[in-house]
Amino acid sequence: MFFVGSYTDTFGLRIIREDAAKYISRRDGYPADPDDVILINGGATGIQVELCCDCHLYSQSQKVAFQ
Repeated sequence: MFFVGSYTDTFGLRIIREDAAKYISRRDGYPADPDDVILINGGATGIQVELCCDCHLYSQSQKVAFQ
């Protein structure tokens, strides 16, 4: 449920993340999980998030994909 004037989910509205995951699944041919989709406001913020994730996941020997 969405209320006018309230904050949205930190990672973006769920319904939009679900649509993005469906699009990625169709486009790339493998399943995408809406819980793994993060909507970002602008390119600079996206680069900051990517660098933080890369550093964190590298230290745990995990992989992440950005599009």
